[in-house]
Amino acid sequence: MPRRKKSPKAKRRGARGLLKAPYIHSNSVRFSPRIENNRPASLFPSFSNHARALNKPLRYNLFVRRLTLGGLALGCSWFGLRMPESGDGAGHWEPPTKPQIVLQNLENALTYVIADNYSACLDPSFRFLPDPSLQGGVYEEWYFAAEDSVIRALFSHLDYTYQFPVQLEWEITQEDEGAGWYTCEATYRITVFVNWGEALYARGRWKLTMREDSDTKLWAITQWEDFKEDTTTWAELKALFR
Repeated sequence: MPRRKKSPKAKRRGARGLLKAPYIHSNSVRFSPRIENNRPASLFPSFSNHARALNKPLRYNLFVRRLTLGGLALGCSWFGLRMPESGDGAGHWEPPTKPQIVLQNLENALTYVIADNYSACLDPSFRFLPDPSLQGGVYEEWYFAAEDSVIRALFSHLDYTYQFPVQLEWEITQEDEGAGWYTCEATYRITVFVNWGEALYARGRWKLTMREDSDTKLWAITQWEDFKEDTTTWAELKALFR
């Protein structure tokens, strides 16, 4: 008897449900940068229940989870989501001989939660510039050391019961390149599941500036500008951990 085939539509729906977390947005949500007892005070109150309810399918037995993702990994796009892996980041880093490789390394560092690789994408002269509307000491003097400290603090508070505690979706909208320099602008969405039972969300626009080292011929990010749209930005989310 011939074997019945599952419809392609059903397969796509199953993969999408497994790999992508829902993005929830509400203009009525208030953002509070205060942290008390290692967690923000009433941060994103309307998101928590939705995140827990809608992401229950992500809590699989570890053995089953690996089998499932092993079959789906080949179909993931460059900007797709991948399961974080333990280790030193081997296999998720390429020498940044081109600006596009820096972008890939940066995405892998967030997806696989590798702080060393994240910081290696940044030049020692790196500077992060939040949206001009964001004021206060927490947003000032944001150089390499501050960014490295913030990302490590953020990673230390992730909820690793989720397959993807950091989920990034982004799309480059503009690129410009010259001799030894490169810039790109992108829209982004980030979901971060933290270990105090919340799901944090950020959305906005980035502008990344890179330079090529004249000696090593390797590229790194020298400046990261973050622009606010209508909701919480990457800068505001990271400021919780500074």
